[in-house]
Amino acid sequence: MFDPDVNNYSGIWVVDKPYGLTSADVLRKLKRLLGPIKIGHTGTLDPLATGVLPVCMGEATKLISYMILEPKTYQGRLKLGHETDSWDITGKVVFEQEVPPLTRESLQPIFSGFLGRQLLEPPQFSAIKYKGRPLYTYARKGIPVAVSPREMFVSHFELLAVDGPYLDFELVCSRGTYVRSITHLLGKAVGCGACLISLRRFRCGQFGIEDALSIEQIDEIIKKGDILEASFAPVQVLDHMDKYRVKEVSEKKVKHGNPLWNNDLEGVCNFMGKTGEKVRLTVQGRLAAIAEIRKNNNGLFLQPVRVFHTTH
Repeated sequence: MFDPDVNNYSGIWVVDKPYGLTSADVLRKLKRLLGPIKIGHTGTLDPLATGVLPVCMGEATKLISYMILEPKTYQGRLKLGHETDSWDITGKVVFEQEVPPLTRESLQPIFSGFLGRQLLEPPQFSAIKYKGRPLYTYARKGIPVAVSPREMFVSHFELLAVDGPYLDFELVCSRGTYVRSITHLLGKAVGCGACLISLRRFRCGQFGIEDALSIEQIDEIIKKGDILEASFAPVQVLDHMDKYRVKEVSEKKVKHGNPLWNNDLEGVCNFMGKTGEKVRLTVQGRLAAIAEIRKNNNGLFLQPVRVFHTTH
């Protein structure tokens, strides 16, 4: 277990989620390794899916809503002529039909029809809340729930291979996209139904599969004491925000959430035309806060909106 005395640790792991575990299962396993450190994932992956799952620890859990976590890139396989209640292979079969003769040339226009912004129905077997409970709790009891369509955006959907009734594909989409919804509708469009067989996430925003570590690798890293070196520091995951360095003498102002002016910052800073933007504030290279550029009668200033209490 990680040293419980290091209470100010803050970082981001990119976990290579294994097949069969929920995202919550991954957190429970990491929690047993990390001890008292607070952890949280950045978005769920179905038990069927594997691949990139960013997990924030310590003060980095405050970053989740500010991180760039899209687009998401997947590769997967679906089976035509086979439809289930969960829209993937783990569910109960509700419909089967012979698959018509198909070619890549005849299928690619159907794939292309999913490009762009879509309003798609989420699966009944999903973690979306209805009256305070996940949809899957109703689905398991056979209780149908009317769910409003969710907006999803698909920028790339390519058929990679045709292997009898099995189709391999690559998908690049927005956050909140249910791949099972897309494969389910694709089966309807082909005319014989379909369900998802396998899915692997290769990218989630700035995090790629090349950054990912298995739970076993993370366990070994923790045992060796290399946890700080092997994870992303908070300041690394906010590159989409401008960065301003706070003078050491003004560090207390940041810690207490007080406004900062140009004379609190190192170098010449120009906030013109940036009112309302979120920026990073660092002290000696460490992420100290996320601030918003605001304006009052005295001019433009930085108002900390999320303060980080860590030495890393």
